[in-house]
Amino acid sequence: MSIVFSIRALVVEGQLAGVRAGDPRETVHAHLGPPDEQVASTSEESEIWRYGNFEISFEDEVVYQLRHHALGDLEAGPGRELEAWILGGPAAPDRDAVVARLVAEEVPFVTGHGWDHRRILQVRGGARLLFDRDENTGGELWRAIETSAHARGFTPDLAPPTGPTLDRFLLIRRMSAYTSAHVLLGVFTTASLADAARAAYLARYTADPASDPWHEQAYKDDGLVAKDLEVRCFSGPAEATEVVVVSDYSEGFGQIVRRFDSLHESMAAAEVRIAALNDVEDIFPHYALPQLARLDALLSDAEKDQPDYRDYSDSEEPET
Repeated sequence: MSIVFSIRALVVEGQLAGVRAGDPRETVHAHLGPPDEQVASTSEESEIWRYGNFEISFEDEVVYQLRHHALGDLEAGPGRELEAWILGGPAAPDRDAVVARLVAEEVPFVTGHGWDHRRILQVRGGARLLFDRDENTGGELWRAIETSAHARGFTPDLAPPTGPTLDRFLLIRRMSAYTSAHVLLGVFTTASLADAARAAYLARYTADPASDPWHEQAYKDDGLVAKDLEVRCFSGPAEATEVVVVSDYSEGFGQIVRRFDSLHESMAAAEVRIAALNDVEDIFPHYALPQLARLDALLSDAEKDQPDYRDYSDSEEPET
């Protein structure tokens, strides 16, 4: 019986001729036989097996990732058959064509982007499809298929706003990740108001360093300096006197990282976004939380007043 490499099965089911991320090396050999090429990694526990130009990466004797990064030139290798599915044409289709095909075949997926800002389609229960924007045409070209035992960062796209939006300016105190997540100090309607609040906050603790609740942080010089305070622009609801700020927290290697995600006009709207973020698999534990902020007012920086991510560190899906 011949071995068949099905692109559809890889995309939709996350498997290549019966091999999935998380399988032991023995399972790969039993299903696919010896590789056409073995590539050692700098780590003794890592290795890549190539079948044609399909790659299977191992870590600690189990499959870490299945991938293909040459979609315009599929090769299954000797003794194997290829079912190219949507890749049967002379070139890989663009993002619009891939989306149309997935929708037509009722394959569930989520659109978003990765940690490196590459556009991604995450197929539920299947692979991640990675796209790059062509600098000449502006089109989004399908570049790679990946399915991993431990997924890297992925942020789903926001739903289109239901009403008018305006620029809002977040004042953030950057923290040592070994001590705390970043602290939100306020949300402002103009950049000038955010800058004035930044100057006032810095002046307060410059005059009285002992009153700063975050004066001492791990792996950081004591005290507050100007570069610790950052203003970021986000799109937020226009008709609001207060907003709900949704942030995604992740933990790993003794650090807590807060990624500010979006602004919402109500807690109900924020909970929809939180559910979407919590549904994303990642290599590190993560959980999204809301924080209510009245516009153009400094928030408390006290530890007790921060979103209590510590309550959720052992929970896969926190209640909000």
